[in-house]
Amino acid sequence: MEGVPYPPFRVITFGSFSLNRLHSHAQLSEDVPFYEPIAEKIWRSCTAACSLLKLLLCRKSAAKLAAQAHLLTSLIGLHQNNLLQRELHCKQAVALSQRTQDKNLQVATRMWLAVTYYYSKHPRKALQIYQEALPDIGSASPLVQGCTYVTTPPATSKGLLE
Repeated sequence: MEGVPYPPFRVITFGSFSLNRLHSHAQLSEDVPFYEPIAEKIWRSCTAACSLLKLLLCRKSAAKLAAQAHLLTSLIGLHQNNLLQRELHCKQAVALSQRTQDKNLQVATRMWLAVTYYYSKHPRKALQIYQEALPDIGSASPLVQGCTYVTTPPATSKGLLE
């Protein structure tokens, strides 16, 4: 089996969870690659975990799940009145949704980001994000379309007409 590719990371989920990084590639097909453990303090960090997740995203379904996770995390930011955290997670969700073919997700992530800008008192940014969502809104479900249309008027008119 010449040229057997080994994954750059190995995740062990039985027993105790561990994450390992490929340290050296096997030179011969009968050689076994060496994986070194990644310290728990590194992968327990949310930032490191998000970075790792981004590296591992190679499938569209993984990007969809990650975008949905960022949307859910942005809800925490809203409930904690931490709009910077919410904006960060909404932007990540928008970027990840672009890797999918899911128009519902693409429109919804932009809508959540626009609402975030509305709550942050940035109506022009909110309007810009809504305008970016408009080309895809016809491909979204009626529920996503309705939610988008309901949140659009207050977010775009307040502050722009003053």
